[in-house]
Amino acid sequence: RLWVAGCSPRKVAQAELISSDAAALGRNLLGALFKPDEIVKGNCTPSRHSLLDQDVIQGIRMHINYRFPVQKDQEHDRWKTIVQGTMNSKCRTAQLKHNFLYIISKKK
Repeated sequence: RLWVAGCSPRKVAQAELISSDAAALGRNLLGALFKPDEIVKGNCTPSRHSLLDQDVIQGIRMHINYRFPVQKDQEHDRWKTIVQGTMNSKCRTAQLKHNFLYIISKKK
């Protein structure tokens, strides 16, 4: 289970309650296990942004496979196409909101 990696069982349970599929669970765990400023500065895959803690990301991946089991050969495809894309999208959205609020604050 995910809290073995040092994550709070309470945060994991709250994320599980509001998640109906693997992508939603990944997105909710990302928000529960990382601080907002880490999400703004980071990403799940190598890019121009720094990587989020890969041990926690791997824990999220394993927990998704535990909660929503699929065939072993489908795990990688689901992670790459659905879950990781959703989590990266959450990071990009946080970055856009942060940049927008920064621009608005400079105009005042």
